[in-house]
Amino acid sequence: MAVGTRAVITKAASLSDGRWLLVVQGDVRIRVADWLDDDPYPLAMVEEWSPQIDVVEESLLQRAEQSVRRTRGLLSESGTTSALAPDTRFDDDPDVASWQMCSEAPLNMMDAHRVLSTSGTRERLEMLIELTEAMEQDLHRMLASG
Repeated sequence: MAVGTRAVITKAASLSDGRWLLVVQGDVRIRVADWLDDDPYPLAMVEEWSPQIDVVEESLLQRAEQSVRRTRGLLSESGTTSALAPDTRFDDDPDVASWQMCSEAPLNMMDAHRVLSTSGTRERLEMLIELTEAMEQDLHRMLASG
């Protein structure tokens, strides 16, 4: 499935060579409804993809948060990224919190896209846990052998 995020430009600065620096914030998820001719570049008709809001147990939210914190902590030992600050708090709304946790998780582009492509809050949190726990296991193996 071809999915993405519609972004809103929050800051912009032009450079002397004609390029621009942009800061954007994701607004809504979109998915391709129909691919159009790709001349001179790929074009598509897209539609907003409304989130499926699931009721999730507090324990699932806690497990996801702990997994993100542990993985960031392990990565900080190698200097790859910083640990998540102890005072970092996530929203009380589970759906918002799930997106916040995903943004703090050390995911590669492919895994981040997989998370973006999930249908709802529960599936998103479960995938986040799966991905961060797999990374955590890899990091433990690397630290043990190094």
